[in-house]
Amino acid sequence: MQGVIACVLLVIYGASVTKLIPLYAVVVFIAFSLSQLGMVKRWWTRRGPGWRVSMAMNVVGLVATAAVAVIIGATRSGAGRPPD
Repeated sequence: MQGVIACVLLVIYGASVTKLIPLYAVVVFIAFSLSQLGMVKRWWTRRGPGWRVSMAMNVVGLVATAAVAVIIGATRSGAGRPPD
């Protein structure tokens, strides 16, 4: 299935690496954000020794990676570009 999606994206973007790299960057930072969110949930539910510090670090990571994903998505979609 992933191969089919990759082929579709290659066709949509005309196999242009310049156009595919921002898409890749957004997807990577979304994955990082989801992993941080999973760790926050883990610390919240298990509450082992030092869970508050660990959860705080993961919340910072979640906010940072989500912000980068939003910034890359906004600037690459044209919404964040200054007018000419």
